[in-house]
Amino acid sequence: MGSAINIALPTIGRELNINAVSLGIIASSFIITVAILLIPFGRMGDIYGRKKIFTIGIIIYTISSFLLSISFSEISLIVFRIIEGVGASMIFATAMAIIISVFPPNERGRALGINISATYFGLTMGPVIGGFLTHYLSWRSIFWVNVPLGVLILFLVTYRLKGEWFAGNDEKFDLIGVIRNIFRNKVFAFSNLAALINYSATFAVGFLLSLHLQYVKGFSAQIAGSVLLVQPIFMAAFSPFAGRLSDKIEPRIVASAGMSFTCAGLILLMMFNYDSSLLFIMTSLALLGFGFAFLCFIGIFASLTRGKVR
Repeated sequence: MGSAINIALPTIGRELNINAVSLGIIASSFIITVAILLIPFGRMGDIYGRKKIFTIGIIIYTISSFLLSISFSEISLIVFRIIEGVGASMIFATAMAIIISVFPPNERGRALGINISATYFGLTMGPVIGGFLTHYLSWRSIFWVNVPLGVLILFLVTYRLKGEWFAGNDEKFDLIGVIRNIFRNKVFAFSNLAALINYSATFAVGFLLSLHLQYVKGFSAQIAGSVLLVQPIFMAAFSPFAGRLSDKIEPRIVASAGMSFTCAGLILLMMFNYDSSLLFIMTSLALLGFGFAFLCFIGIFASLTRGKVR
């Protein structure tokens, strides 16, 4: 969904007569909602049960995806995207914690690796599948396809994921206290600040290039999706190399190198204009993807150092 929606935005804009500013709100309202609610839902999962919060998140996400598939106005799209973000934040906040809870220490690395691979595979296939669905069915199919998948996940969680996991079930929910305590760790705080700056600088790239490729270049959603595929391919291809490198070099150095490549990609895009070639666009996306493959280790650095840094 994260990478497929950008491909569908120009088609949504034409069909519902929505301008570029509102299309940007439709794209960003989801991720903003997720970002705001991740911390409180993560804490609620610790207190009330991770499986319970995860299951409620799947239900909300599935229902909101169906509502998005039948939306016929700008306001309804934005409202349902926010609701979808609520469900997604509940999923994101607890999925990794459930994996850590389910697997013993000697199997967690493999399990987390599979989870990360699935994430990158989704980002990689999103533009292609989203472009295919938009081109041959309609933009609504991007949302509708989540409904049977959500039902399947609910079935698997109910009948295959046994038990429940807590981490502080005798405590009360204190949102303000949770946020102040966690950011007292300076390494954690500044690592997240760096990630915030990076994603703020790069989030609009896919959105703007999708508009350019379809409105200016005249490409179909399917071809535009194939072009945008360059970035996640580089992310998926070089992440294992970055992981091995982080075993030998401090993760902060790996992450800093990733930020340098990301900056190089953004500098190229600063020279982007109406006549820019596909090769120019794809080179910029390749640099961004290469940088992201290394930058993901900034989170590992934050968690491993626990505030101890030379």
